[in-house]
Amino acid sequence: MELHPILEKDTQPNSGLWYVLSALGDSPTMRVGHTCTYIKGPDESSKGRVYVIGGADPSGSFGDVYVLDLENLQWDTMDTPGFKSRYEHVAFVPEIHPDKIYIFGGADQTGNLNDIQVLDITTNNWSNLTVQGTPPSPRTHHTTAVVGNKMVVYSGGHSGADPVGDRKIHVFDVSTSTWSQPSIKGDPPKPRHGHVMVSLGNKIYVHGGMATATFYDDLHVLDLAKESWTSIKKKKSSPSARAAHGGAVHGTNLYIFGGMNKDGALDDMHKLDTGKKFEIY
Repeated sequence: MELHPILEKDTQPNSGLWYVLSALGDSPTMRVGHTCTYIKGPDESSKGRVYVIGGADPSGSFGDVYVLDLENLQWDTMDTPGFKSRYEHVAFVPEIHPDKIYIFGGADQTGNLNDIQVLDITTNNWSNLTVQGTPPSPRTHHTTAVVGNKMVVYSGGHSGADPVGDRKIHVFDVSTSTWSQPSIKGDPPKPRHGHVMVSLGNKIYVHGGMATATFYDDLHVLDLAKESWTSIKKKKSSPSARAAHGGAVHGTNLYIFGGMNKDGALDDMHKLDTGKKFEIY
């Protein structure tokens, strides 16, 4: 097993290396299906905090919240009454409410969910949001992308390895607490769950995922300004088919890490420069 260097709070990391954080306090118990959300600090010199919410283990789902202070690498648990335990949900922070974490969907022991709960990190209180419009059907292992104050949902899990059959785009506008389903031109990705969705400007990139026993390696772009889908032609250097992987953006680059395929877990990293021209089909 490869050993990674330990990153202390006063250590400056080197580029291109993985580190293990040396954090104090009670860290989260082992779990899957949780969310990990970064909240900026009060000023540019502050490193901010990371909030780990929910998740599950074989005994059931969790309704707890752990906070990692990146300034001193200290874990704390939060007393946050009102959260409905769940796993394989999504979490996001809208521009107009940088001190609130919105949670959508996921599942608990009773089945899939499609509600929205909001954590106010200034009061440590949860609230149940009353929404307008038609929300997506209950789903789990879905992914979302956030553009400004809008959360965009596409596809997700229905039961076991089966995805929902819904191929609509669902948009939640935080400023009005309203769900809508805009009409999108082009051919959307096949239904799936465990895919990656990340936003760059008004474009959302969708990669991979799975449906029953099929893993996908395709890449699609949703242009919200043009309200259209585009499929990007695969290259030899493209990531292999996978699901449950991670995705992030930095500048114009899209990064994909890990995931799983029919043979097990993956640990490779891929970078796509979205500023370059793509071949489409």
